[in-house]
Amino acid sequence: MLKWRSHKDMLGAVVAVGLRGEYSIQRFGREFILEGVGHDGLSMPALGVEGNAFPALSHAQAWAEHLDDARNARGRESYASGC
Repeated sequence: MLKWRSHKDMLGAVVAVGLRGEYSIQRFGREFILEGVGHDGLSMPALGVEGNAFPALSHAQAWAEHLDDARNARGRESYASGC
């Protein structure tokens, strides 16, 4: 389970560090944008460069939990590589 905390430099943003890297969520208008950076410093393929938009903070957090879950890793790697 990810532990969310306030971002030290961005007001209103929350961040969490997980198995796959660092996730951040910030509000943009009516949406919450989930972005992720892997431990290698690159964008997470599952979230894309611009991140994913969600209607609620809880939805974005739940999706980050899903992505970071080690049980889902095999399927995501195959999907990302096109296999």
